This record gives sequence, C-alpha cells and structure tokens, in this order.
Amino acid sequence: MSKLLFLEGPIQTGKSTLIRQALASFDCSSLAGFTSQRLTSGGDTIAFRIAAAGEPLTRPLNEVISGWPNLDADECLAKGIFKYFGEFGMKKHSEVFEGIALDYLTDALSTSPPLVLLDEIGGHELAVPVYRQALTNLLASGIPCIGVIKHPESTKRMDASLVKLNADLHRFIEGELGGSILYFDRDAQTSDEAREAVCAFICAHIQKG
Repeated sequence: MSKLLFLEGPIQTGKSTLIRQALASFDCSSLAGFTSQRLTSGGDTIAFRIAAAGEPLTRPLNEVISGWPNLDADECLAKGIFKYFGEFGMKKHSEVFEGIALDYLTDALSTSPPLVLLDEIGGHELAVPVYRQALTNLLASGIPCIGVIKHPESTKRMDASLVKLNADLHRFIEGELGGSILYFDRDAQTSDEAREAVCAFICAHIQKG
C-alpha cells in the first residue's frame, strides 16, 4: 500500500469531513500534522487558520481571537490565521506558513508518527519556499500521510506560478512517490471508492480506538 493518500475535488463537498469521520473510530492520540480550520461568526466564514490535526474543522471566531476585524500580522501569526475577510476584502498572511504551519511539518518529520494529516495542501502556501521544501521532505520521508490536496480546477484563478506548483506537487506525489490522489465529491459515483480507500489506509497505519 502507498504511504500517501490524498483527496481532491470541488470545494465544500465533504473531503475533510470524510477523513475526520473515518479517523473517529481510531486512536488518534499520536496523529500529527494540521488542518485548515474554518472560523465562523453568525454562520458566515470569516477566516481560516492552521490548527493541530486533532482540532475541529470549524470553530467560532470569538473562541480564537478578539478585536475583529482589526488584526495585524503578529496577531494572525500567533493564532495561525492565514486568510481572513475583513471590511476591506480578503487579506492573506503568508507569514503563517513560515511559522506555525512549518512547525507542524518539521515536528512530524522529526518524530515519525504513525500517521500525518495534511488538510489541505496545494494552494497559496506553495509560494513560501521554506514551507514547500519542508512539505517535500515530509512527503518523501516514508511517513504515512493522508489529507486533502487542492484540485487543479481550484487553482485557475491563481497566479500561473502557483498553478504550476500545484501541478508539480500532483506529479511528485503520484509520479515520483507512487502516492494516490482520489477524486471525491459526495454526489459522484466514485465517492464510495474514496471512502473505502480512506478507511483502509487509516486502518493500515493506526489502531482502532
């Protein structure tokens, strides 16, 4: 079995939820990595942050940070907030990928856990060289990784350089490392195949809870 398994597909179709539901039956105390956590207020998505693999996928904004929307780069870095929607539109803080996000990758590489969650990869973070190198090192390390990778269709509005980096990452995982990238959309005919693959992959690397 491959040591790498990623899901790709349309946004908000349950890819991360599928992996979390599968992990719920297992002992995840040694799970490493990170998740892209959605921060909400009044039902609206306000921001995204890098959070530890064991944290929930969605969290009320006021549980994480106060003083919204007047946040500076230092506050965002401290809380792992890499993208938010303020009164002047969307703002990004790539510094997060040189700090907290990088720490999650290097910690996983140094501790060799039985399984690493990478949810998600393949987006704007690839423009940060030190993060991209750490991700490459982790994927090539032989440590089992499962997660979500941004589908090429979702990169079309990005800069051409990011589109290429996403394509390179796909080729690296599937072509050079022999990993698997499965398309998932809960309404697609292939959804059951993806669910079975995710459950089998997790079962092969960590024990039942």
